[in-house]
Amino acid sequence: MSETKKLLVFSTPVIVEQVDDAEAINAELEKLIEARRAVDQGVQRSNAGGGWHSTQDFPHWSGDAGRRLIQEIGKLVRENTTTIGGVTLPAWTIEGWANVSGAGASNKHHVHG
Repeated sequence: MSETKKLLVFSTPVIVEQVDDAEAINAELEKLIEARRAVDQGVQRSNAGGGWHSTQDFPHWSGDAGRRLIQEIGKLVRENTTTIGGVTLPAWTIEGWANVSGAGASNKHHVHG
C-alpha cells in the first residue's frame, strides 16, 4: 500500500489512498456492477440522462472485490476518525452503491450530509 495522504480541503479532510491490487479489484467490480445493472433497474437519486444508480446494498452483492474495498475503506476510517477533540467516536457503518453514467448521463448537484 502506498503512503496515505490527508488533504485538508476547505474544512473537510480528504483521504487519498491507493489500494493494493486496485486494477484487479476494479476489473472484478466492473463485471459485478454490470451484472447487477442487467437484473436491477436501480433507483432514481441524483442520476440523470439515463445514468444508473444501484440500491444502497453494494456490500451485499459486490462479492470479494467489494468486501476488499469496504475493508480498506473501514480501515482508513478507523485510522483517521477514531477520536475528534479527544472524544472517541462510535463504530462506523458502511453502506455503498454504484453509479454507471454512459454518454450523456450525469449526476445532479447534491450533498452528502
